Amino acid sequence: MSYLFSAGTNGFYLAGVNIDIPSDAVEITDDVYFSLFAGQNSGKLISSDSSGNPVLIEQSPPTTDQLISIANSQKSFLISEATIAISPLQDAVDLGEATDSEVASLKLWKQYRISVNRTDTSTAPNISWPVKPT
Repeated sequence: MSYLFSAGTNGFYLAGVNIDIPSDAVEITDDVYFSLFAGQNSGKLISSDSSGNPVLIEQSPPTTDQLISIANSQKSFLISEATIAISPLQDAVDLGEATDSEVASLKLWKQYRISVNRTDTSTAPNISWPVKPT
């Protein structure tokens, strides 16, 4: 079987296995195929040159907007994590069944959640995230 690469789909195909192979697909050797994936595993991207052959390229660093988006996702995750920790503690307090330790832990988690919520993600990647309660 031979490997094929399509610049149009940026995809690989196997002759004799794949039925719908794009017309721009070019045949590549086993060595090229495996070296491309080895390069991808080391952080490079598979792209194509002007002739449609697959090549490895360096990954561009993320843009400021991408870094802010990643930070906003992290912020949402941390708030969700805090909410999950707070819920059973709040239940214990609401029912008058909380221990002193649970009351103290609830306060720490709520303070943490407030701090995370107030974290400015526009400074990404230079963010000092609050320390999670233990």
